[in-house]
Amino acid sequence: MLVASDSKMQEIRKAFRSQGISEQVIAAADGDVERFGSNGVPQTYVIDENGHIRVLHYGALPDVVSYLTADLAAVKTVPVIR
Repeated sequence: MLVASDSKMQEIRKAFRSQGISEQVIAAADGDVERFGSNGVPQTYVIDENGHIRVLHYGALPDVVSYLTADLAAVKTVPVIR
């Protein structure tokens, strides 16, 4: 799941499809960003199917697609450590 806040969802989905990324994109509702403890924008989270934040990037990513592709591959192979 990928969460976008204050973004144009149609543009995000189009960009992901063009790169062959089929993960679900969901727009954050008011208050959702604060629930994750966000203290700046942009922040990029990768959240697994169990609701665990697996990856957090602070600041703008120079190549969002490359970063998220690598993050999603890593999340699928590395277990959650508690």
